[in-house]
Amino acid sequence: MVMRFAIVFSVIAIITAVTVTRFFSDAELRTPESTSIDGAFIETGLELDDNNLIALVSDTFKINQDFYIHFENNGPFENEQIKFQLVDTKNDQILAQEPFDVEIDDHDHYSLVFFSSPGLYRIVAIVGDQIRATREVIIEE
Repeated sequence: MVMRFAIVFSVIAIITAVTVTRFFSDAELRTPESTSIDGAFIETGLELDDNNLIALVSDTFKINQDFYIHFENNGPFENEQIKFQLVDTKNDQILAQEPFDVEIDDHDHYSLVFFSSPGLYRIVAIVGDQIRATREVIIEE
């Protein structure tokens, strides 16, 4: 009896897993992640407050919806240029790479971005030749 219950339970679990995987994309099944080097970070959201900070941090957006990236280096850039990369997490393909001129004494930078297809994407902030922070975002239909 216990063996029969275990087999039935296993079959139901497998069917459920296949069904859930079939109806949901990788982005919906995975929680967006972030990385930080020495306290640097990236925040994303739809609007800025009066102090030019992300008003409501979010990691989920719609197709073609503009949203803000705020990169905080946690110290002076010590470079005249930083880069943002937009990466498709399915294949680690760099979809876009945008350099920005900055003051070497500055420590943060804002930019607007959008994605035109649903999925899970990674935003990468690079200072000099070092990745300082990453943030994944979900783009929904």
